[in-house]
Formats: sequence, C-alpha cells, structure tokens
Amino acid sequence: MKVMTKAPAKINLFLHIIGLRPDGFHEIESVFVPLELHDIVTVEVSPIPGVIIECPGFPEIENKSNLVYKALSRILDLSKNSGPPGFKSTILKKIPICAGLGGGSSDAAAALLAANRLLSRPVEKQSLLEIALDIGSDVPFFLGSGPAWVRGRGEIIEPVLDLPKLPLVLIKPTAGMSTKQAYSMWDEHSHFNNIKGLTYTHHSASKPAFNGNVAQVANLLCNDLEVATARCFDSVALSIGKLLDAGAMAAAMSGSGPTVFGLFASAAEAQEVGVRLSRGTDSWIVVTRSLNH
Repeated sequence: MKVMTKAPAKINLFLHIIGLRPDGFHEIESVFVPLELHDIVTVEVSPIPGVIIECPGFPEIENKSNLVYKALSRILDLSKNSGPPGFKSTILKKIPICAGLGGGSSDAAAALLAANRLLSRPVEKQSLLEIALDIGSDVPFFLGSGPAWVRGRGEIIEPVLDLPKLPLVLIKPTAGMSTKQAYSMWDEHSHFNNIKGLTYTHHSASKPAFNGNVAQVANLLCNDLEVATARCFDSVALSIGKLLDAGAMAAAMSGSGPTVFGLFASAAEAQEVGVRLSRGTDSWIVVTRSLNH
C-alpha cells in the first residue's frame, strides 16, 4: 500500500523578523500562502528496515539530511513496536531547491501525513506538530491547509480566511540559498547597520485583515530578509524590477529567497507576463496561484 500526497510551495506575503530568541532561533511574524505549484510525495511501507528516499533528477538530496528522511525516521521510532520495518518515499520535485518556497518543509509535512495515514493515524495531531517543529520551523504550517498568520519560530499558526485568490509569477535565479545562509546574512546586516530588533522581544503585531482586497495585499508585501539577501544576489533586485516593469501590482522576495514573486490583477495577465519573461532567460519562471481555504 502507498499514499501519494501533494506538497505545495509557499510564499510569504510579508516576513518580519522580531529578533533572536533565547533558543537561538529567530522570532518571526509572517503570512504564509500555499501555492498551486507543488511536489508529489509518495510514501509506502517497505520490508527493508529504515527509510529509503528516491528523488528522480535530484540524487544530491537522496540522503539522511533530507527532511522527508527525518520525518519518516521519527514516525518509525514512534511506531517501532507496532509499525512496519521501514518506509520508502519517492519525491517528484517541481519546487526548486534552496529557493525560499518551502519545498523541503512541505515535502516533510506531506510525508508525515502520508505515513500516519498508512499506519491508520496512530500519531496524534499534537505529536505530529511537535515532530514537524523539531524537523524545521516551516514544517508545521504545511500540516494545515490554506493561508495562515504565522508567529514565534513557526509554531503559532492562525488561519487567514479573507485572502483573495492571488495570480502570481515566480522568478528564481540560477543560484540558490539555504535558510541558514539568509538568516546569517540578516544578522550580519542588522549588526552592521545597528538595526533595532536583534534582541528578542515579545512584541506582536495584529493579524492583518484583507477583506478579499487584492490591492490591500499588494500594499502589504515586504520581507526583512530581502535587503540582506539582495546584497549578495543582484538578481533579487533585478527580478523584482522586471516584474514591476511588466505590470505587477507589487513584487517581493519569498522567505529566505532568492525567489521573488509578482502579484498580478488577473490570471490572464500573469500568464502573459510569465510567457514573455521566460523568453531568452536561464532563470526559473513559473506562473501559479494561491491555494485558499
């Protein structure tokens, strides 16, 4: 028996870094939005002990550092007295690696849900959330569905129910960046420029209200990591400029980058711009839309 699950990408409509927490993680406030763009994660019971990862086209992530490997290993540990000897997972990647789109985290969440379904859900929801957070800060978000207001280091999640459908064009430069690299650059940039907020505080903004208004979403776009990342990746600012010149209502970097996204008034306009920008470029460009509740 096997379970196949879609693992959606995400963008951050905004990402505010409050500061460093006592545990060494960064305290954030953000709106996460899942996208129609997705990987496909298949999990099946294996007679071979342990976890086997297959990712066609990406042999470099078929190892123990893969978040899917970590997720399935944790489920095996919890069910070792009544569960199978092992799991095999196949990941069909459409979401770029090290792109700020949450692909690895989403794959891990999909694997957790698939394995739990295979085992007739022996792991309770709270335990799944704890496993997810231990694997990675973005993983708990992907256990749910639809846009969410995310705080803490990723464990405080509230649904955003009034977000309109968002037509989007994504551009990822050829180079990638890990989340750890991006936050390290933010720390260095903040110290160098004496930016307040490096010390963790309990300040929390109010959850934004969108009221189905795309223009209101466009006015909200911002990312505290963008300035620091753009210092090392000229392509971030260049890609944002391309999207704005092409008619995007607004554009910003997603998560830890370097992928940027442009918000458009209609799906037809986003499609036309995506096709036009794809001509004569090595950058990865995709047209997609948000997944809402």
